Amino acid sequence: MKKSRLISLFFALLIPASSQAATCLWVSSYTPNYEWNDGIGRGLHSGLAGQCDLLEFHLDTKRNRSSEFAQAQAKKALAYIQQTKPDLIIASDDNASKYLVKPYLKDGSIPVVFCGINWSVKEYGYPYKNATGMIEVAPVQPLINEAKKVLHNPKKALYLTSDVKSSRKDFKQFSRLFSLAGIQLKGYFAETMQEWKKGFKDAQNYDFIIIGSNGGINDWQRDSVLSFVQQQSTKFSLAFHNWMAPFAMVTFNKIAEEQGEWAATVAIEILNGADPQQIPISPNRRWKIYANPQLLAKNGYQLSPRTQRNAINIAPKTHAD
Repeated sequence: MKKSRLISLFFALLIPASSQAATCLWVSSYTPNYEWNDGIGRGLHSGLAGQCDLLEFHLDTKRNRSSEFAQAQAKKALAYIQQTKPDLIIASDDNASKYLVKPYLKDGSIPVVFCGINWSVKEYGYPYKNATGMIEVAPVQPLINEAKKVLHNPKKALYLTSDVKSSRKDFKQFSRLFSLAGIQLKGYFAETMQEWKKGFKDAQNYDFIIIGSNGGINDWQRDSVLSFVQQQSTKFSLAFHNWMAPFAMVTFNKIAEEQGEWAATVAIEILNGADPQQIPISPNRRWKIYANPQLLAKNGYQLSPRTQRNAINIAPKTHAD
């Protein structure tokens, strides 16, 4: 009887151990309630549901932009990793790789899947033995093509965006691609809403405007900016983010959920035994088009027939409307 009980206890201990879900940790560069961050989160949670218990740690480095803050947050994240011992880490956007993965996790024992790194992973030294991921590439060529079709022969444009690392990294790539298309691109990097409004007024002296993210402009007031844009807009304007679509005439939208969904799929492959080194680093491949008929009609611009067919029309309003 005693031997039988010992055997039963042995198998009882084995069953929960074998069926226990893996633990994944999502370390994001930003914070909840920032639309890009939340989109990645939606992709991760839907993709990992039932496959991995997902923990979260948010570095919050878009609202707090000093390197000292980022380094301190990375050390807190490292302590959390040591406490929770996740089976796999998902690191989203540049600063998670810059401040956490590269200095502390490179070629380590914990697999890492990164996503949302803008354009190139060269500065972080990827690939590592324990890491793979998806880079974030804006649909610049379709945007340039549309500007040329609408304006016929544009020569100069202004890139209006917040003053954060990812925006400056984008600008470097945009400048090169616009130059190849015969367009001179100037950057305007705003830290406050008033600076952004000044940049938008200045942009009316250019052939067209590229509107980047407002992430990092902590005093942003949507209704105030929307009314301002509706009053001041005279030049053709284009954007890359769906949450900036109300302020632009047409938006070629990168899809944050794609980053999260891809990272979740790859995480499951790795947890099932795949070698991260054998999974190629990939760029995003999907986007949506949003058109703002109110702003287009006000200024007499007409999108190309193909863009009109594929665009989702929006009708932005202030909360008072």
